[in-house]
Amino acid sequence: MGLFQFGTYSLLIRFTDAKVIGLWVLVNSLLSMARIADFWSRGLSSFAGQARGRGSPEDAHAYVVTAIASAGMAYLVAAVAAYLTLMAANLALRLPE
Repeated sequence: MGLFQFGTYSLLIRFTDAKVIGLWVLVNSLLSMARIADFWSRGLSSFAGQARGRGSPEDAHAYVVTAIASAGMAYLVAAVAAYLTLMAANLALRLPE
């Protein structure tokens, strides 16, 4: 998949403008986030289902709460890292006055 995306970027850069590339990157990143969410939800539903099957809804609840909290923290860290990267790039690109 990565090789396909690399080749697609190469073609987009050669034949289109920045608006098309930006839109393509946005759609691609949203699809990647959806794939990650699908991966996590499969594992979570498996563990929660096993806990409920054992007659332990408290464990199932704990699995769900832990998954939500850890995913929230991961997205928060990613958002802060992206913000800091953009701020550093903005400072680096400023022209001296």
